[in-house]
Amino acid sequence: MVSGHREDILSAVRQLDRHITDIRTSERWPRLKVHGIPLTYLIDDPDLGSLRDSLCHTNNLEITQARWLIPETRLRERVNQRNGNLTSSTVVITLKNLTAANALVCKGSMWAAGKRRRVELYKNLAADTQCNHCLQFGHHESTCLSPPQCALCAGNHITEIHKCDSRNCAGGKNCRHTPPKCSNCQQSHTATSRRCEIRLTATQLAREQRLQRQKDREIRHMAKTGPSFIRATTPTSELGT
Repeated sequence: MVSGHREDILSAVRQLDRHITDIRTSERWPRLKVHGIPLTYLIDDPDLGSLRDSLCHTNNLEITQARWLIPETRLRERVNQRNGNLTSSTVVITLKNLTAANALVCKGSMWAAGKRRRVELYKNLAADTQCNHCLQFGHHESTCLSPPQCALCAGNHITEIHKCDSRNCAGGKNCRHTPPKCSNCQQSHTATSRRCEIRLTATQLAREQRLQRQKDREIRHMAKTGPSFIRATTPTSELGT
């Protein structure tokens, strides 16, 4: 229906904004996470334009955007906290071609910065999405404004720099000597434990939200394929006059 009136619609919207040159069907472009990108790009390629161009050329892709998963300022803070030991991070890329994106996800890797890097689908946020920075639920570390929390001891630091009192332990997320404490429920397990009551509540909420979205999609589908209007079936005498 819209395609038959394309020129009329375009003419109308141009009256509102003369800079509009065309209209097209709305598209959902897939996003992927590319892991292990060297942090030298923070200095050499701040806007990741060169990296994007390289990814397009090397993998024969059309990529519209490339950005760090974690905000640049926070990424720099992490580098400083790790005393330069953090050398790579994750970049999010947006592709125009869904088929190409699915192929990369199935393959599990792509050429980036001189070698094959692990690739996975970038998933939208849900109620059970856990932030790797503050360890709370419902948002991602890329937008987190809360102080850091350790997943092991609930201390006010990121898990990667957790320090252990044991002489033979290097610390960090692999420490097995510190008694665990959850920063969310304060119980004796890690903040990433699947038995955490806070996590279980978030998981249930996410499940309910997914079901509701599925119902909404079905309703929209019925609205598109069904009649454009519904007549009242209640007798006129019962509606009142």
